[in-house]
Amino acid sequence: MTTQEHSVIAENLSKGFVQGEEHITVLEQLNLTLNYGEVIAILGPSGSGKSTLLNILGLLSTPDEGTYVLDEEDTSALNAKERALLRLHKIAFVFQAFHLIDHKNVFKNVELPLIYQGVPPQERAERVKAIIERLGLSHRLYAKINTLSGGEKQRVAIARALVTEPKVLLCDEPTGSLDAERTQEVIALLREVTGEEQTTIVVTHDSDVARECDRCLRVESGRLVEDTRYRPSANTAQRVKDSSVVPVHAIEMNRPRWFVASIKEAFDASIHRMRRNLFTMFAVALGIASLVLTVGLTATISGQLSDAFDVFLAQRVTLEETSKTPMTQEQILELEQSAPYKNLKNLHGVKNVALMKQVVSGAIVTSAPVLGQANYFQGTTPVDASVYRATSSVFVAQGQNLIAGRLFDQGHSQRADQVAVVGEGLLQRLNITWSEGLYLYVKGVPISIIGVVSENPSLSETYASIYVPLGSKLTLKDAGSISTEPLKIILATDPGATNQVGQEAVYTISPDRPGKFTAVLPPEPKTLRNAVDTQQKNLLIAMSLVTLSIGAIGIMNTFLVAVIERRKEIGLRLAIGTDPRGILLQIAAESIMVSVIGTIAGIVLAVNIIAVVCLINQWTPIIGAETIGIGLLSGLLVGVLAGLYPAFKASRVEPVQTLSEG
Repeated sequence: MTTQEHSVIAENLSKGFVQGEEHITVLEQLNLTLNYGEVIAILGPSGSGKSTLLNILGLLSTPDEGTYVLDEEDTSALNAKERALLRLHKIAFVFQAFHLIDHKNVFKNVELPLIYQGVPPQERAERVKAIIERLGLSHRLYAKINTLSGGEKQRVAIARALVTEPKVLLCDEPTGSLDAERTQEVIALLREVTGEEQTTIVVTHDSDVARECDRCLRVESGRLVEDTRYRPSANTAQRVKDSSVVPVHAIEMNRPRWFVASIKEAFDASIHRMRRNLFTMFAVALGIASLVLTVGLTATISGQLSDAFDVFLAQRVTLEETSKTPMTQEQILELEQSAPYKNLKNLHGVKNVALMKQVVSGAIVTSAPVLGQANYFQGTTPVDASVYRATSSVFVAQGQNLIAGRLFDQGHSQRADQVAVVGEGLLQRLNITWSEGLYLYVKGVPISIIGVVSENPSLSETYASIYVPLGSKLTLKDAGSISTEPLKIILATDPGATNQVGQEAVYTISPDRPGKFTAVLPPEPKTLRNAVDTQQKNLLIAMSLVTLSIGAIGIMNTFLVAVIERRKEIGLRLAIGTDPRGILLQIAAESIMVSVIGTIAGIVLAVNIIAVVCLINQWTPIIGAETIGIGLLSGLLVGVLAGLYPAFKASRVEPVQTLSEG
């Protein structure tokens, strides 16, 4: 049985809004029946309600009262998501202002609704090319939008609407910005493309445009006041009522994954808006770079300290006398020649033994001229330094290397020569360099400096010190505070032997009185690693987080502005039938992409800076997976948090308002 079917049936539609305390009626008990195959004009003055009617027919708005049946499905009970889905598959819009997306070419603009429908790429391409060829734009298939004429833009907008094969094509003043010739061309085109299972509705102010349509419905004050047919009803298609009508719940079963479509659109938008987002990416890159630098350099420096621990501190035991009455120099010299002291060298795991006794601390030191060259030095600013009597083996035991001159030996000690070896840090403080014949005045007492040794960064207490032979008769009157530091016996050991050597050494050096000396063992590696100043580390991390926060604020501001700039684009996507969640996801994904690109740039920058610093200082860089992970996670978190609010604002854009802005 063949019966004539209707695409749209509206009964008793009413719509109004409240302005202040007044209720204004826009549509009042409007009844409407539209047939397949018809091109229908809706004519009326401004404020008559025709745009409101168009929005209801396009499921962008809902009536306060009445029913609206679209393609044999009552839309009254549909929720917002179902209306969007029905709009995506059965309704299409053509706007006066075209609302084409500038960064997409002709092909991609027409393709957009098919992406949201989930049409496979090959089928999309075939359908897009077919509709563009039908509209005579094959030669402009990949043209940029800003190169098109007004008429060509309108054709692209019509192609985008028709590519989904909608049941209802809604045209809002499609000829309003065109001249008379282009107007006739567009109306003829709309008549041509209106299929047997489609209704085209043209909202217009132009009575000439209305007369070119099959019917004209005149709306005034929210009521349908005239229904004029200009062409015979034979144009209306006869359809067989069968199962071809797909209800919205069935469409849902084959619904595309809007998630994937939104991610693709986010990627496309990010690529085309890359230049706009450069400064935002730069801010994120700086924040991530500073964070990764802080974590990476801290780990690297800790590693170097740990290495120093392994090569020196973990191989060093110090014996300190415990008596409240320090040993005299004569007693120290006797100890050096005693059998217990010599037996220390024979302990298993001991590589070297040295004696060291601080003479004074805080002695005032100045430079003196080379003998015979009175003007060689012009004098220096005095500095403080500690003076130690020591055996010649002390430098090996302390891990200090000779860098200039020579070391004193047993002969110097036996002769009580007034010579010394200094740490290079002392000469740096005095701002002088060593040369043969150099003398330093230690509170007025001249000492011949015969050599310079390197500093061991692990021995801060002996940095920039002066070492004289153990048997030196050096007397420093008023040279500084007389030291009460105990005598120290330094034992250099094999790795891992410190505990055993420490236990045995106190008995070896004093068999009768094991408590005369106590063994000071090196700290655990964890203790040394914690020597890195935690407060400074936290301060640097805090500064990094501040920089990251600035980057996050930059992202948020950038995308808030972008949402305002792209309101029409967002409104168009929603009008096409995009799920609001898809808009939220797209904007959020764009924010995350910007943040991730900045994050990767920041990590690369930080890694390269760490590599250069390590190369200069001959360190081994330590950049663990956790360091990179912290950077990536922080960047992702910044993108998510900064993009949520703009994305939420975008998903709440009202297409009715944005698309009517022209």
